[in-house]
Amino acid sequence: MDIEYWDILDSNRQKTGRTIQRGKELSDGDFHLVVHIWIRTSENRYIISKRKKDRPIFPGLWECTGGSAVAGDDSLKTALKETKEELGIDLDSKNGRIIHQYNGTNKFSPNFVDVWLFEQKVNIGDIVCQETEVEEARIVSKEEILEMMKTKEFVSIFEVYLPIVFESGVHGEF
Repeated sequence: MDIEYWDILDSNRQKTGRTIQRGKELSDGDFHLVVHIWIRTSENRYIISKRKKDRPIFPGLWECTGGSAVAGDDSLKTALKETKEELGIDLDSKNGRIIHQYNGTNKFSPNFVDVWLFEQKVNIGDIVCQETEVEEARIVSKEEILEMMKTKEFVSIFEVYLPIVFESGVHGEF
């Protein structure tokens, strides 16, 4: 597996010119960029994926697609790349927009999170799950996601901004 490096950001989301190897602990005041990618289909349903059981964070839980930006990549490039890697889907950049941003911290590092919503036609047959990270994928309704939250089958960190995902209006025909 290739060694991955992240750009280190300051508290204002600005690149510091430094990088850090994935898995290394960031210093106080250092951050990195993470993206969450929600894909809404033309039927007003969402593509979700189930994390492999051996993943270090949230093993075996359902989630939206996401990941950390590698050094040199911006938020959009990361969103497109992570979706292609994890689900085999080529998103059209014109179909997406950032709908929410926040500062988050997981057990490994402090980060800035950009929440993307892409509105695009996707067939379940077009999805190819990445063998090392994704167990399976589904296209589900808002109600199914909310039920999965209640039964603790879905990653809980998304709960704080889910209303924003569900309430974001369709911005064009697709």
